[in-house]
Amino acid sequence: MATSALARAYRADTGKTLPLCLDHSHFAVVRHLRPGQLWARLREPKPLLRAAVQFHLRPFNGHHCQLPALTPGGKRTPEYVDWLGYVAELFAHEQRRRTSRPALVVVEMGHAAPAYRLSGFPDTWRDVRRVAADLRSLWLRGKISS
Repeated sequence: MATSALARAYRADTGKTLPLCLDHSHFAVVRHLRPGQLWARLREPKPLLRAAVQFHLRPFNGHHCQLPALTPGGKRTPEYVDWLGYVAELFAHEQRRRTSRPALVVVEMGHAAPAYRLSGFPDTWRDVRRVAADLRSLWLRGKISS
């Protein structure tokens, strides 16, 4: 994996850990992961996860780097609910981590440019607000509010 090679080379050159921004959506698509596999597979390799100082979180699955969070009627999509399971495990991992360094979490939902948002998606801004609220709830309470 190119990211691992880059991290090893950085450590060899500087003696330090390369601070990473992880966006697991791309790793999931390359590996064609099923919903139940997301955390189990994306928590590896451990050195990359430990090096993460920032996470870009956009709803994804094993075939799409961005999914709509909400249906046109405003309900959470089944694929988004699957993704929230991955986020709950990621957040639990981060909360158990022994570090004084905070990790920054960014809700990343692309709109028409770049073309992550497909024409059939509902309003991206509405999705961003829902994702942000759900991420906050998962971090604080370990579950999403209805």
